[in-house]
Amino acid sequence: LAVANYLLFNTTNNNDANDNRKGQQFPLKGLTILELGAGTGLVSLVASRIGGASNVIATDYETLPLELLKYASLRLNPTKTATNTSMNVQTAFLDICDTTKPLPYADIIVAADVLYESKTGIALAKRIVSEGLQTHNSRIIIGCSRGRKGRKSFLQELKRLLPDHLNVNVGGVNDDNDDVRGRVGFKNVVVDMSTCNVSGKEGGDEKENSDVVSILELDPAVLCLPSSSPPLPK
Repeated sequence: LAVANYLLFNTTNNNDANDNRKGQQFPLKGLTILELGAGTGLVSLVASRIGGASNVIATDYETLPLELLKYASLRLNPTKTATNTSMNVQTAFLDICDTTKPLPYADIIVAADVLYESKTGIALAKRIVSEGLQTHNSRIIIGCSRGRKGRKSFLQELKRLLPDHLNVNVGGVNDDNDDVRGRVGFKNVVVDMSTCNVSGKEGGDEKENSDVVSILELDPAVLCLPSSSPPLPK
């Protein structure tokens, strides 16, 4: 929910310096969105139905959630808009940890709450930097709930891969006291679980029945990473 909200209200086109989509009816019009570890596919459905994205690709390493998402896209939410005549979410089998299958092109790559394991965190960091930022010039949006085991590994790997852009002091796995400074970093948003309202304030006040979700954004326009960068350390 927090990632979907962030995607809708914080989107620009990296290929157009004058692009400003805030307040538009379909803020994702003309963009391709790739969701990694889609699960229920909430972000993908929101990007397609509400955001009006031209192309949405939802991926996961299990086939069942992809089948359910495909059914929901085709049967439960069949409405069309002027920006997208099909409004269907594409699904594809993809394991974040399997680097033999390249990531498809996308203007924006999103991953919501996938950092359950350390190996996933390391693999995600490597792939979003090498394939997302450097190969495709994609904007990256990562959402992470508190206490995820792979969050620490993810941040450590990002620091290793982007030493000139990221300064990270990583706290314990369970306390989430990581301090990310520099040009990129996690920012906390508060989700009211009783109303599903999302506070846009960074580090908003946490109340009863609420949860804090951390959002990390990597923008190639800000990082200024050339596509011809030398190979990343393995």
